[in-house]
Amino acid sequence: MLAVGAAAASEHYLECARGLLRDEDAAADPQLAFDVRMQSALSAVHRRALDEADVFFDRLSRQSLVPMQAVQVTMYRIGVLAMRERIAEAVRLGLEALRPLGLRWSLRPSRLRIRLEYLRTDWLLRGCDASDFATTT
Repeated sequence: MLAVGAAAASEHYLECARGLLRDEDAAADPQLAFDVRMQSALSAVHRRALDEADVFFDRLSRQSLVPMQAVQVTMYRIGVLAMRERIAEAVRLGLEALRPLGLRWSLRPSRLRIRLEYLRTDWLLRGCDASDFATTT
């Protein structure tokens, strides 16, 4: 939880960063541009300025993103949709994001399809343990 006034202070600094970020800077250091825009979007989410967050997420989506960045943007967009209680849209967005990864799941799968996907996933993960999925920074 942010201390009282911290959200306003962070938004002030992010506003300055956005003002200094030029298109040439974004081209030269795409990670920096992503970080400034993502932190701006997250700041808006924390302040419950969801329309403002959507604007930042839209801009991020138009930026050339590496796969993990695209996943982050999609994950937070799903969260914003859930905060707005637009669950069906959140599920649809999640399913759309999985399609390029080869997962073509239906919005309303049959019990058989669920069981088959469970068995397929179990087969694909055979021999794996939790340490195989640990991230290192």
